Amino acid sequence: MGCDIHVHIEVQNEAGKWLHHSAPDVKRDYGLFALMAGVRNYGKVQPIAEPRGLPDDISEVTSAEWEPYADNWHTPSYLMADELPELQQRYQELRHDLHSLDTDLEYGVFHTYVAGNSLSSHEGWKDLRIVFWFDN
Repeated sequence: MGCDIHVHIEVQNEAGKWLHHSAPDVKRDYGLFALMAGVRNYGKVQPIAEPRGLPDDISEVTSAEWEPYADNWHTPSYLMADELPELQQRYQELRHDLHSLDTDLEYGVFHTYVAGNSLSSHEGWKDLRIVFWFDN
C-alpha cells in the first residue's frame, strides 16, 4: 500500500494568528517524505526535523481537514519558513535524477511560492509554515 502526504500552507498575520493559505496537491515522493519527517525513509536520510505533531495554534481550515480522519492519518508535523531553504537544497541533492523544476519547492512540489519568493518574503504576514501528515 502506498503512502500519501496531505499538506497545508499557513501564514501568520501581524496579530499572531495562523491563517490557511493553500492545500497543494503534493505528489507521492518517498525521498521528499523522508526529508520532511523520516516517513518511508528507505535511504536512511536525516530528516529536516523529527516529527513534531500538529501545532497547538493550527488554523481552523487545517484543523477541519485533520479532525474527521485523524484516526487514519499518521506522523503529523510542520516545517517553518526558515527550514524550507534546507529542504529545497537537500531535496535537489537527493533527487538529482529529476529535472530541476520538478524538485523546485515552489514550481514542482508545492505549486505555490514558498521558499524564495512571495510567501517567504513575509509581505503582509509575520511567518509561514508547512503543516502536513500522511496516510497509507
